[in-house]
Amino acid sequence: FMAGRAYRVKAVSCSCSSGGTIPTVDVIQDTGTGAPGAGTSVLTGVMTFNTTANTRVVGTVGAVSVANIAAGNRLATKWGGTIGAITGAVVTCLLEPV
Repeated sequence: FMAGRAYRVKAVSCSCSSGGTIPTVDVIQDTGTGAPGAGTSVLTGVMTFNTTANTRVVGTVGAVSVANIAAGNRLATKWGGTIGAITGAVVTCLLEPV
């Protein structure tokens, strides 16, 4: 996601259709010309996908200083673990214009 204006991340969640291993995902705010996922997490910790299909996992959004996204900044996902085993992965971010 590339912010066309200033936003605040209000909520983040993830789910997947199936998976044998339990991968993690983090939502990162990238600035400037940094590579995707090289910035600062907007969460207090990574989200770990649930092994039960289609079960929503809710992340904890960090302080306002990391949850505010300036115009031109980007949101990226940063994956951990073995992600090849999951299918139908969805990461959802609720944004509020500021």
